Amino acid sequence: AALDAGDKHLLCDIEKSKGLIYFMMGRDAEAKEHCRNTIEIAREIGYSYNLAVSHHNIADIHIQLGEIDEARSNLLASLDLCKTNAYRKLQNINEAFLCYLGVVTATEPGAIDRFEGHLGFTAENAYGWDQLQIHVLCGRALLHLGRKDEAREQFLAGRTMASDRAQKRFEKQCEDLLDLTGDTKLLGKTPGKDVMAGKATYPALHGIDESRAMA
Repeated sequence: AALDAGDKHLLCDIEKSKGLIYFMMGRDAEAKEHCRNTIEIAREIGYSYNLAVSHHNIADIHIQLGEIDEARSNLLASLDLCKTNAYRKLQNINEAFLCYLGVVTATEPGAIDRFEGHLGFTAENAYGWDQLQIHVLCGRALLHLGRKDEAREQFLAGRTMASDRAQKRFEKQCEDLLDLTGDTKLLGKTPGKDVMAGKATYPALHGIDESRAMA
C-alpha cells in the first residue's frame, strides 16, 4: 500500500535517526545511505528541517572521508535552508564547518578567527553537542595552521565533553590526535605510544596529515 503523508513524515524521521546512529558507530557508508534516503523523502514531502539536517549530516560524513567538495556543497545547501527558515542553531554549526573547510583548504585562512563566535553561541544556548563538534573542528583547523598549543586546548575541551556525553567516536579522535601532538602530563602516557605499539589509532589508520584534515 502507498504511504500517506504522515507515514512518509515518520519514515523520514526514522531514516534520519538511522543515519545518525550509524555515523556514531563509525559505519560511514551506511550512515551516508540513510542520509541520502532522508534527503530524498524530505524533498518529496517538503520537510525542510529534515532536509537541512540531513544535508549537514552527510556533509559531516564527507568530511570524515576527506571528500571536501561534496562536503562543501551539502553544507551550503543546508545553510541556505537554515537562512530561509531561521534554523539558527543549525546555521551556526554549518557556518563553523565552513570555517573549518576554509582553513584546511587555504581558501579562507582568516576563518579561524570566527570559531570563537560560534563556540560562544553554543555555550550561551547550552548546545553541548554542537559545542563539542566545534571544539574538535577548531582544534583541527588550528593544528593545520601549526598552532599546536591552541589546538591541544580545543582537543582537551572536546575530549572532556565527549567523555561526559559518552560520544566515543569523538573522544577517540581527540585522544588519537592528542597522542601525537600532546605531552605526557596531559595524556598520562608518552605521546605516540599507541602508534608505536601498533594500536589502530585514527591517525595510524588515515595518516596524520589526513587525520588533521578530517573533522
